[in-house]
Amino acid sequence: MSRLAIRLLACVVFLGVSMATAEEQRRNHRVVIEISGEGEEHWSGLVTNLINLQSTLGADQTQIEVVVHGKALPMLVGTNKAVAEPFEKLSRTGVRFVACEKAMAKQGVSRGELLPFVTTVDAGIAEVVRKQEAGWAYVRLDH
Repeated sequence: MSRLAIRLLACVVFLGVSMATAEEQRRNHRVVIEISGEGEEHWSGLVTNLINLQSTLGADQTQIEVVVHGKALPMLVGTNKAVAEPFEKLSRTGVRFVACEKAMAKQGVSRGELLPFVTTVDAGIAEVVRKQEAGWAYVRLDH
């Protein structure tokens, strides 16, 4: 095979890999949502936004992490039946709900008190920064 043919083949392979990577990035949406406000309107709005996001971009094409801290933390406590069902349904579709351990300590909430599908992070604000640094889209839903 001539050098020209090898170079052309290498270019075609490189372009194919580049195009596949670009297509994969377009299809793989990553969104971190920060919420710290209290009240039913915040959580009903969050549920609506999560459903709209998944239905528009595709639940199987979108990674979503909801970072909860501050006054919003009580919504992730197991005794809060108002949001337990819709949040649990969303968690089954891949939405991750994470609670800020700093807010938990400040409010005296233990891990065992959280809804069973909730995970924790060391600091909510640090988690948001890490996600943004990793290229995730950022949305804040406190209106």
